[in-house]
Formats: sequence, structure tokens, C-alpha cells
Amino acid sequence: MRKGKTHRNRKSATRFQDKISHIDDQTDVVNLNRWIKRVGFKLTKKVRLVEFPETGRGVMALENVKSSDVLLEVPFRGIICLITLENDANFKSLLFGTSVADRAKCSFQELVAFYLAYVKTHIAEYPFWLHYLNTLPKKFTLPYFYKSASTDFLDESIIKIVEFQKERVSTSYTYFRNIILEVAKVNDKFSYFLEKFSLDTYEWAYFIVNTRCVYMDLTNICKTCDSTERNLYTIISDRPNLGLIPYLDLFNHSPEAKTLTGLKLIPEDQTSESRPLHKINILDELYFELKTLTEVKKYDQIYISYGDHCNLKLLTEYGFIVPHNPFKTVALSFEDICRSMKKDVKVSSLSQEKYKFIKKYSLDENLHIGVNGFSYNFLRFLFVLAIDDRHAWISKIFTNNFSKIELDLMYVIGMEVSLDRRRYLEEKINKFSAMNLDDISYDFSVDLMKEYIYLIDNLKCS
Repeated sequence: MRKGKTHRNRKSATRFQDKISHIDDQTDVVNLNRWIKRVGFKLTKKVRLVEFPETGRGVMALENVKSSDVLLEVPFRGIICLITLENDANFKSLLFGTSVADRAKCSFQELVAFYLAYVKTHIAEYPFWLHYLNTLPKKFTLPYFYKSASTDFLDESIIKIVEFQKERVSTSYTYFRNIILEVAKVNDKFSYFLEKFSLDTYEWAYFIVNTRCVYMDLTNICKTCDSTERNLYTIISDRPNLGLIPYLDLFNHSPEAKTLTGLKLIPEDQTSESRPLHKINILDELYFELKTLTEVKKYDQIYISYGDHCNLKLLTEYGFIVPHNPFKTVALSFEDICRSMKKDVKVSSLSQEKYKFIKKYSLDENLHIGVNGFSYNFLRFLFVLAIDDRHAWISKIFTNNFSKIELDLMYVIGMEVSLDRRRYLEEKINKFSAMNLDDISYDFSVDLMKEYIYLIDNLKCS
């Protein structure tokens, strides 16, 4: 069974010594390799898909890879992006089957998820994408998919993100289902999709896009799209700068990876200056290119970076965490601080004036403990809590002009908040231990909480 991005066991160092497994003979891999050749992908001969013990499916170097080597070039015909949706007359007849004048807008990510659900449901009409869809995971290790009865042990930082995700998925699912309902009344061919478009189907599509999409700057390309009222820009609320790129989504994440992506014309002697975009066959002549900026030794895994993300972001958005993540932080909330305040005699009560000041300057956002100590906003939040002089708030939190006595007081209060956070985390971990849940996806959440404790202990000793 494919593991890929949804089944990462990065915890046990001993497993790193296990041998990799070759998967060239697996049906979905065989079909994918044949398909990308037929479509016109240009894949370096230096790589191979294998099963790694620590990350699942990934890309291995068959020989030494040099910095600046081009790893992959993908024609737009093989990418699911704005161009794909714009060129699909059937899908657009669903979106624009009735008036959109009074319709609220959706995000482009949600629209691509809806399209993916549409293609999956009508795969007989979309044989082109069959082999790509067969490589996509059927399950995820995201906290979003934890059983509700087993979330009692989760840290609040995880729960808040999951609640936001559930609200967003539910709202967008209802939005698209209402479109199908409306259009199916006047066009019976969409009745089948109405029957098959379940919440489970949409959740799968939504998180395929969420976990596997790639940023693509299509600003100039978009200018060549449909300029009529049926342009997809009329129904999306943001920029359509993402896409699903087969094979590229099999590269695993490392915060140390350095790569360069961009668009290029093939043949390479042509440029957008010599041939304007509106005269270019975008589907076949425009390619998305992936180039590595670091050297990779033979038989090592080749990684890309999904961004400078902390483990909370990686867990809730991708379904894994990275040990020794240089961007690790302990998430804090306004509630965490207020809970500690009730036990702390050194802090006056949170007056209405302090509350309004904190909210006005968004000091209750981006609260965390990092490898270098308290975050900018956390320190300033603590200063407002500790000091009653409003003039001091204005004159010092924006100038960083704190006295040693003030800094010491802020540190003492911050440490008490941190230790209270630690006690809370230990309680959650103990609850998990008592539940006897044998599932690696739950382990990721526990590992994140253990990482929080480690950072707090490290802060305590610094």
C-alpha cells in the first residue's frame, strides 16, 4: 500500500537502517511511468521511485546529483491547474449552468478540490487522469480524520486548526452541493454527480489538493484565459496560483532542501519575447521545471521543501512531523496565558483597557516559544500584563526599550506560563497513554506535544 506523504514514520532512528524497497513492478507505478512518458514529461535518468522505510514512497538518486541539475519538466497538459479547468467545457457548464451573479465566491484551492471530485466521479470520461489518480492516497494521517472519540488527548493548538478546517470544508462542500442541486434541476446529466458527490468524496479531494498542490505563478498565463463572463476569475476569491503536478508530488519534504521551480518554453531557443503567450500552445510547449540547488549522493533520497513550516503546520496540513525541525515552536494561545494569569499573583487582572490594547495591536496573535525564546508578540503581551502604565505600553513595546527589571519580570511571568503549558501537555500525553490507540497518525500528535515539552524544558535551562 502506498505510504507517501500520508504515512510517514520519522520517529525511530533504527528504522533508518532498513533497506529501501523497489516498487517498479507495482501496477500503479508501472502505469504512472508509462503515462508520464506518453504525455511528454521529461524526467532525469538519475532518479527512481522507491519505498523508503522512514518516509514511504519517495524519489531516490540513482547516481550523484549535482547542484543545478534539472530533475523534472512537466508539460502543462499533465498539470491540473487553472488552464485545465478553463479548458474543460463540461465542468464549466456545471459551474455556469445557472446565474453566478449573486453567488458567493470560493477559494481556488476549493475549486480545484471540487474539480478533482468531479473527475474522480466521472473517471470513465477522464481516462487521461486515471493513472495519476491511482497513485493518490486513499487515506490520510491528518488529525482532521481522527475519530471524534479519540481527540480528548489532543493539544488545543491542534484542535483549533482542525475545527477551522472542518468549518471550511463543510461550508465549501455545501456551496458546491448547492450548485449541483441548482444546475441538476435544468440539466439532468448532472444528477449522477449529485448522487455521488458525498462529503467523504469532497474531503478526500480537498486534502489531496491541500497536501499535494504546488505553488505556481500563473499571472501572465491567466491573461490568455477566457475573457468572457464564464472566466473562472468570476467565481474565485483569490489568485489561482497552485496546481497538482504528477510525480512532483512524490518528492518528500525536508526543511534543508533547496530547489528552484519555474516555467520554461520547450524548445528552449524560444522565449515569450519572440513568441507572445497568446501564440504559444500552452498545453504542449510550456513546461513546469524543477531544479535542485543542492548536491545529492547516490542512493540518497531527493527532497523538496514545502516551506519553512513548524511541526504544527506540517502535522495539520500534511499529516507528519519532522524530527529536529529548525522551525519548531511551542504554540501558545490567549487562553493559555489567561489560564496562567489566574494562578499568578504577580499579574494584575486583565482589565478591559489591557484587553482592548492587546486586541488593537494584535498582540494575541503569533504567540509561541521558539528555539530562541519567546516570540515578539508573546514578550509584548507579557509586558502589557505586567505593567499597568498605558504610556509605557505605547513608548516601549514598539521601541524595544525595556529595562532589565522589566525584562526579568516578563521572563518570570513567561516561564510560569510555559511551565503551566507543560503541565497541561503532560496531562494530555497521559490521557493518550491510557487510551491504547495503536495508530501511527496519533503518534505524530503525541510526538508534537513531546516536542513542545522538550522546547519548554530547554528554555527552562537556558
